[in-house]
Amino acid sequence: MRDKITELFELQLYRSLKTIEKKNNLKYNDLFNYINNNLIELKSIQLENEKDISILISDKLNYLINEVPDFTIRNKTLTSMTDCFIKICKKDNIDTSTINEDSFNSMLITWIENQI
Repeated sequence: MRDKITELFELQLYRSLKTIEKKNNLKYNDLFNYINNNLIELKSIQLENEKDISILISDKLNYLINEVPDFTIRNKTLTSMTDCFIKICKKDNIDTSTINEDSFNSMLITWIENQI
């Protein structure tokens, strides 16, 4: 089913590009290359933003563990620590869509490895 949807999407995209080519008197290859270049640029911007967010999240975790002893004292379990961390990040307007128990656990392990 997924392959059929992909084929349908590619066909529709091809038809749209051909229509644009005819209406605007453009070459198909030029149009296709222009779109690809812009998509690559958009993806790189998105990756940069994701890196910025991950650095921000990591910095926030480092601050809480190193500078706020109550964070580790009050949160005895990984679940409570994760929930509390997400609440703190939301208050600071940090995107928390990528944070779950597994990712938080990975961040903690990374922090511990950096301390050794």
